[in-house]
Amino acid sequence: MLKYPIMPFYTFNEEFVTKALQLFKQLFQMNLPDLCDHFEMEEIKPRQYVYKWIMTLFTTILPLKVVSHVWDLYFLDGIFILYQTSIAILRLLRPKLLVEDMEGILHILKNVHVHITEDDEEKLVDSIFNLVYPQWVYEEIPKLEIEY
Repeated sequence: MLKYPIMPFYTFNEEFVTKALQLFKQLFQMNLPDLCDHFEMEEIKPRQYVYKWIMTLFTTILPLKVVSHVWDLYFLDGIFILYQTSIAILRLLRPKLLVEDMEGILHILKNVHVHITEDDEEKLVDSIFNLVYPQWVYEEIPKLEIEY
C-alpha cells in the first residue's frame, strides 16, 4: 500500500489531479476509443466521474462484495488497479453509455451499482486484467506521486 500511495488524490492539488486525469484519459482512449470519443462529443470529462470513483475507492458506485475484491487487488498492485477498475467499469457499461446523451451518461455513471451488481464481479475482474496498459504507464504513475 505504501509503494504507490493514494494520498495525493485527497490533497486536492490541482496540478496532480490534472496530470492524473490526463493519464486516465489516455488509457480510456487507448482501451475504449469509441466511448471516449462519445464522451468528448457529449462534453463529459473524467473529472465529472472518475475522480470521485478513485477518491471513494469505488465504495459509492460498486456493491461491497465487488469493492472488497477491488481493494484486495489495490493492496497487491497499487494505484494502477484504480485506473484499471475505472476503465473496466466503463467497458462493462459501454453498450448502455454509447446510446445516451450527456444527461443519461452522467446518470448511469452516478448509479453504476444499478448496472454492475455482485453477479458481475467476475466479469469486472476479468475486464480489469484484459486492458491495454503499456509499460510507460507503469513508469508514469509513480512519477506523478513523486512530483507531488
